[in-house]
Parts: sequence; structure tokens; C-alpha cells
Amino acid sequence: MTHPEKLGKIFDKHIEYEFDKEDVESTMTTMTDEPYVHHVPTLTGGFGYDEVGLKNTLLEKCQKI
Repeated sequence: MTHPEKLGKIFDKHIEYEFDKEDVESTMTTMTDEPYVHHVPTLTGGFGYDEVGLKNTLLEKCQKI
């Protein structure tokens, strides 16, 4: 299997976990050790597993309001 094929399979799993199964823990397994997200329109984001993963989900923030 070539590198692009491997990357494609990882991305397919990422999309499946994030959108089909809505499983944050599994989605995080498809990312690097130090993932980051930067939401430009809202000027929010995070660095590292805790800020990108479960501890920083929009759903969790909304439930605290």
C-alpha cells in the first residue's frame, strides 16, 4: 500500500468517527500526538489532545451554560 493510500484510509476513518459515529475518542486516534484546531470565524481553537478532544467539545461548553 502506498503512502497516499494509507493516508486516505486514515482520513476515511476520521470522517467516519467524527460525522457518522460522532465518537470523539475514536476521532482523536486518527490525529497526530499534538493536534490543533483554529476556528477563524469565531477566533476560538485549541492545542493538544485535551483542548482539541473531549475536554473542549462545543457540546460540553453548551451544557455548562
